[in-house]
Amino acid sequence: MAFADALVAETDATVAIVDRYGRPGGHWTLAYPFVRLHQPSSFYGVNSRALGTGEVDQHGWNAGLHELASADEILTYFDQVMRKTLLHAGLVSARVHLDYRSKVLRIAVEDEVAGARHTSSGSGSGPATTAADEAQGTGTGTGTGHGMIGMHEPGGTFTAGPRPAGGFRINTELPLRADRKG
Repeated sequence: MAFADALVAETDATVAIVDRYGRPGGHWTLAYPFVRLHQPSSFYGVNSRALGTGEVDQHGWNAGLHELASADEILTYFDQVMRKTLLHAGLVSARVHLDYRSKVLRIAVEDEVAGARHTSSGSGSGPATTAADEAQGTGTGTGTGHGMIGMHEPGGTFTAGPRPAGGFRINTELPLRADRKG
């Protein structure tokens, strides 16, 4: 997400952010307090705002170098980029739907960006993994972009394309292993 605001602000790109964590920040939400930012905060910020106060550490292994960002600082930064830069400006709006059943996980992601230019679409599926459906899957794609490769390996399906009312929709269906517990 650290580059999404720059892409949206400076290009006509459409950006999809997929994050499985409960708040913006991706893996950083779990990594802290176990790690510290690996470079000075003054270099980590993106267009929306720089991190840190620009001070130079006076003590410890980082003495003489720009301060490192704290856990709270980096997580607050990601939250503010999402809420104040992307969502508040109306540049990003998406819904994620999860349908978790005993044999399959269905994931649908829809963006609702009005006027977004989406030209690629496609679908694909793979070999069935349940006794109820022994059909071999097939797939065709009409887009030229890069996307999921190998959905056939777990027997899953993937479709992506523009929504009739605007925006874009991605559907993924993944079979769950029979020996899986819980």
